[in-house]
Amino acid sequence: MPYLTKDQFAAMVRDSSHREIVEQYILQGVPFAFRNAPSDFALLQSELAAGLKLEEADITVIGSGRTGFSLDPEKFGAPYGPHSDLDVAVVNGALFDKCWLKLCALTRPSLNYDARTREIISEHRQSNLFYGFLKMSHLASVLSPEGYDWNRAFKGLSRQPRLAGLDIKGRLYRTWDHLRLHQLYSLDSISRVIGRRT
Repeated sequence: MPYLTKDQFAAMVRDSSHREIVEQYILQGVPFAFRNAPSDFALLQSELAAGLKLEEADITVIGSGRTGFSLDPEKFGAPYGPHSDLDVAVVNGALFDKCWLKLCALTRPSLNYDARTREIISEHRQSNLFYGFLKMSHLASVLSPEGYDWNRAFKGLSRQPRLAGLDIKGRLYRTWDHLRLHQLYSLDSISRVIGRRT
């Protein structure tokens, strides 16, 4: 499937089903960042799958690395470039639930963690968990060994010369439907931004 330009994508957001856009242009195919080297995308999936002890099918790329431009409503259309983050989505219910239970078990985090960590725990409990995702790299000091294993797997990507120059970040999603809904939320927000600009 061809990569859309920002204007083509904006037209689709205005005129087409957002669910179809998510399925066809955000969750399928070779991400834009790997358009010239599809095998590097496969390498990313296999390396992360091995490091996290998951399946390659649990791992994909979203955001500007997927489409070629930012899907952040506040930065919509900013092009993907050499200094852009590469956003990875890891989808695995068993790992998510294990981490979720550990977060639920933190009955008195204020006694054990610094202010920033308490803020991160609160953000996850009040918002991120509701939407079905975790920012695992932010929870490394809270979720052990899962947070440590997550950071080690992502940092380990730099040992692969074909991936070493990429700034790769990731989120853990509970299900593919949670990931779809998060992308739909972004498209709805982009739709409102486009409406304000016209």
